[in-house]
Amino acid sequence: MLRSMRGFGVAAAVLLAAACGEVPSVPVSGSDAAVGDLGRPADAPVVDVAGDAVPTMDGPAVDSAAQDAPVTGDAPDASALRCNPLAITDDCLLPYPSDFLTRADPSSPTHLRVDLPVGVLQVPAGRRAIDVAPFNRADGAPTTAPILVHFGVLVAPAFLADYTHTAQSLDAASPIAVFDLGTGERVPFLSEMDANRRGGATDRAALIVRPLRPLAFGAHVVVAIRRTVRTPEGAGLPDSPGFVALRDGSPSIDPRIEAARPDYERTFTFLAAHGYARADLQLAFTYTVASRAHVLNPILTMRDEVMRRGGTDGGVPFTVDAVRESPSADVARIVEGTFTPPNWLDANNFVQYQADGTPAPQTPARSYPYTMLIPAQARTATAPLPMVIFGHGVFGSGRDYLTGGASATIGALAQQAGVVVVATDWIGLSTGDRDLIISRVVTDINNIGLVTDRLLQSLANNLSLEELALGALQADARVRFAGAPLLDPARVYYYGVSLGGIQGSSLVSVSPHISRAVVAVPGASWSNILPRSIVYAPIQTFVNTAYPDPLVQAEFIGLLQARFDHTDGANLTQLYGTPPVPGVSRTVLLQEGIGDCLVPNVTTDLLARAFGASALTPSTSAAYGLPTVTAPATTSVVAQYATPTSLARYTPPTDNTVPAMDNGVHSDTVTLPNVLHQVATFLETGRIEQYCTGICDPD
Repeated sequence: MLRSMRGFGVAAAVLLAAACGEVPSVPVSGSDAAVGDLGRPADAPVVDVAGDAVPTMDGPAVDSAAQDAPVTGDAPDASALRCNPLAITDDCLLPYPSDFLTRADPSSPTHLRVDLPVGVLQVPAGRRAIDVAPFNRADGAPTTAPILVHFGVLVAPAFLADYTHTAQSLDAASPIAVFDLGTGERVPFLSEMDANRRGGATDRAALIVRPLRPLAFGAHVVVAIRRTVRTPEGAGLPDSPGFVALRDGSPSIDPRIEAARPDYERTFTFLAAHGYARADLQLAFTYTVASRAHVLNPILTMRDEVMRRGGTDGGVPFTVDAVRESPSADVARIVEGTFTPPNWLDANNFVQYQADGTPAPQTPARSYPYTMLIPAQARTATAPLPMVIFGHGVFGSGRDYLTGGASATIGALAQQAGVVVVATDWIGLSTGDRDLIISRVVTDINNIGLVTDRLLQSLANNLSLEELALGALQADARVRFAGAPLLDPARVYYYGVSLGGIQGSSLVSVSPHISRAVVAVPGASWSNILPRSIVYAPIQTFVNTAYPDPLVQAEFIGLLQARFDHTDGANLTQLYGTPPVPGVSRTVLLQEGIGDCLVPNVTTDLLARAFGASALTPSTSAAYGLPTVTAPATTSVVAQYATPTSLARYTPPTDNTVPAMDNGVHSDTVTLPNVLHQVATFLETGRIEQYCTGICDPD
């Protein structure tokens, strides 16, 4: 079990290295290398993007509707109009997100469409540019997009609210504020200067404001920064000429600034009513969050088709390839086979989106492996047993966990809780995908869809496996015992670790059946997971060499969130409270390891807020704003575990630099005896107990 969890670091390292267009040296274990891409038909071509499909950056390109706006007199040239008109420095993109980086689109729910111009990310000359087309499908920014501003100087720490001072971000006196313009509510955030500076240079560090809860779909957001903010030397911040023209009513030769004046007058009125007077503003800008339809319709469309197929005979074809009887004292039977869910991946392993934003079904169908572990007590059970969908760690597989090194732990858990465990693969980041990522994504980051699109397909695969297991598979004579039903369709649960916790949060939210779920050491919002994780360490030197500008690195990670949005738990948890099957109530147990160097605690806490979970007390460091509850609990909670020996070995930094080492918290947390006891009790009874004396540190 621990091998796949620690592989998490290699996974994200490879993804980030991809931006450099070069292949890092990443060792592939024999077991991983021997397993192919089980989700790709034998005759399907491997994705191959032509070398001239995306331009290289030899200079700025022009491709934006705003560039065609009529101007006269001393109007700026086209190269200036391709940049954000609120730019403070020579950087073209920031501040980001921004309504200035959109165009009108009456057909979208937000009436906008993202409009990033080609070459907006200023990568070094000769390197492959980011293809903006996939980003420009969106009708707004991600719900958890990091807010980036570049002043060209540092902001003094006294004006920032780090994660240990979240309450300051909501204070009326806060020099930085984020508001939902529709509701008037302040948004909690952490603010920090990018600490990844090369040679001590400060002029390419971004101010980063990270919302600590997902913003509402379609929300209109304003970011305000007061003029009282100072540099560490006590100087004021550089002005944005575009913003000064809006704030002071002075003329501008930029037609976009002139067109924005009516909207900005309303924004200034709003901010003044909330304590941020127009004259006191250093900078203010608005952005629009992507709509529910854009973010969720892809998986909802896929779920509808899965459920339609699941209700028909033979809707999900399957094979039973092997049955092993009594492999251990805890396990009665292990069944291995394949299943063929609906397919949305084209021959190149990408999802193709239709005009309405939904994935286009694809042929031919693809088959994927499944494994079912049946506990020994099934032999004598007088009633159907609950089913648990299991989610594996990164670069692992469901079969490896249920039949390999972790099988004894999972088998004992299944026997104790009296559950049948079923698993498939999180394709995109499962066994065999490491080679695919190294050969195709690392050489061209525009192939990131090989990860993000296949993670979307993997959600549909897990949904299909639920339907299959509850239907034709459990009825198969090679699976059931004595002709009696094996599974109780009213008791379907989930247990996932690491990647299985991250992706499992999304599965739990969209599943029509899952009513109890354990997500161990999980997180949400990939753009917030990556920069604070040890996963970046293996390639930090490599990335710094290929892309020496830390501002470009921060921008790339910020933009990358949009490609993960259709599967990110920060978004899909919006479906958690409205299950598609009436009468299904859901409870989620999040298990957090304090000081996790792989999945940062800030992202676990963000996920807890997205779920609406409470903090199980007593806790070591309850996240800001979470209500508290004591055990036994029957509502969704986050349970925290601290391991003093691991933290004494190393405690990760509070800024956005990567940890210097893995202290073991991530992998050790899920194997603590009281953690496993908590899992078994919850799956068996629905009660969340706390098997600790006082706070869990760890016992």
